[in-house]
Amino acid sequence: MFGVRSITIFLLLMSFSIVSAQTPDAQEPNDSAATSTDIGFGNTVATKFYQEGDVDYFSFTADAGLARMNLTGKAAAGATMILSHNDTAIDTAGSWLVSDLPFSGGYTVRVSYDEPYDSSFSDYSISVGSFSATKIVAADGSGDYLTIPDAINAVGSSDTILVRAGSYSGDALTISKSIVLIGSNARKVSLRYGVMVTEVAELRGLGWRGVTSFHGSEVKAAIIVATDPGSVDSNVEIYDNLIEEFSADDDRNDVKGPYGIYVSSSNTSYNNREQIARNVVRGRFWWKNAESNDKRDAGIGVSRGTSVKHNLVTGYSTGLEVTSDVGDRGSEFSYNIFRANLDNIFFRDGSDDDGAWGFEVVFVGNLIELGANGITKIPQAEGICFSRT
Repeated sequence: MFGVRSITIFLLLMSFSIVSAQTPDAQEPNDSAATSTDIGFGNTVATKFYQEGDVDYFSFTADAGLARMNLTGKAAAGATMILSHNDTAIDTAGSWLVSDLPFSGGYTVRVSYDEPYDSSFSDYSISVGSFSATKIVAADGSGDYLTIPDAINAVGSSDTILVRAGSYSGDALTISKSIVLIGSNARKVSLRYGVMVTEVAELRGLGWRGVTSFHGSEVKAAIIVATDPGSVDSNVEIYDNLIEEFSADDDRNDVKGPYGIYVSSSNTSYNNREQIARNVVRGRFWWKNAESNDKRDAGIGVSRGTSVKHNLVTGYSTGLEVTSDVGDRGSEFSYNIFRANLDNIFFRDGSDDDGAWGFEVVFVGNLIELGANGITKIPQAEGICFSRT
């Protein structure tokens, strides 16, 4: 047992993909529409990719209208869903999809894994069910509002806003209401401005690409979580988003980032952590360009009280940046993939005293590979322990 000013890090570091096949799961054979597994609308099925190249098909029957499909589990961030009706593809998405089903009847969902196969990251669950929204934002005018800020101004606490496919530009957005902001498909919803969350909220199924408008002058990020730890009794949820195609044109030395997701402050409650899960955060490999080697971008940056789970981060100078100023609650990082980042995991001293670490930072089952460095710049403090699990 280690003292309060220590770190306990549990690591499962796998440098190379494991390509050996597993025993087929109970859903097999379901590798075609003809042999698909019937989910049943409103249900969830647990399954896995049992070998490299495995493709799974699932079927359900639903009425015309809004429906939700989503994947959870270790393989979710690297998977692709294709929704079809009568063998005609309707939509393609990652781990989250809200579709306006055009017909009543039978549908199939094809699920494949797009990342290098690893049996430790093969498990997932798929669920299909109904979806409803308080307001709908659509860039083509088919919803209640054309812009996300207008919809946020119109809704109350706990309301749900659905953002349909389209490109959305404007000034950086601050969400100061406890709302649920849902994109229909992160691959087709493109936000070109940063979003700061200052109250308990959920962001899911949204895409950030080509972001040009950021908050403030100190941090550039697609998503900033900046809740007040003293006033928050729940947690912010950042799920199933896609962040890519940032600009690296800011040469100011006092600007951090850009980050994909940056948690500047978060919950101090023991039972509540900010939740960051199943996001795909893709950088542009600036660190391979000698002219840009002074840039320090990061896929995910966190300080305290954060759960980072089942994310895929690739192409950044730093895949995951963990700051030692962890406050009253440590963070947990489990079953993420950090691939081809210069520093896949980077520990940064952000404290005002001697840089010691106050509470546990727990790592479990993360896949770290193909970067120049695996884990770098760990503080030389007493009580640091590496354990395999």
